[in-house]
Amino acid sequence: VLLKMVKTATHITEVVEDDLLEKWIKTGRRHAEAFQKRAYITQVLELSLDTWPSMPFEIPRPPLQQVDSIKYYDVDDVEYTLDLNTIIQVDTASDPGRIGLKNLQTLPTTTLRSMAAVKIRFTAGYGSAETDIPEDVQDAIMLYVTWRNENRAAEDSLPEHVKNLLRPNRV
Repeated sequence: VLLKMVKTATHITEVVEDDLLEKWIKTGRRHAEAFQKRAYITQVLELSLDTWPSMPFEIPRPPLQQVDSIKYYDVDDVEYTLDLNTIIQVDTASDPGRIGLKNLQTLPTTTLRSMAAVKIRFTAGYGSAETDIPEDVQDAIMLYVTWRNENRAAEDSLPEHVKNLLRPNRV
């Protein structure tokens, strides 16, 4: 959400408030991302699993842009990298995105270490710019900033009227 849009919505014209508004925009985005369980701005994330997931497997924090790597560790902590081109099929069209096995492929049968044995590194988000965020989410963030401006001593959490805007696309 752009500062200019927030200043228009809050009717704040002074530059002295810009740093505070920028902070609230970032806080509002983080709260909204956590509430919807989505990634808004493009970010690289890593999912750590104790064992191979059942396939197909939903990747958290949609929208999924791509799977960057899948690494796994055997009982001796030796790291291996799964060949994404031959074994894994990536579905970025679904919401949330998914991975599955390509036809006739199987996962390695290596005995895995007991914890954090599989690490899926992926890129998620709507895009690299604040303007790539869906408009309804931008509206919710602006509403949050307006609410924070009007309730400066309030607890730092999403108010119910902001959650109501975010609920329809919650994962």
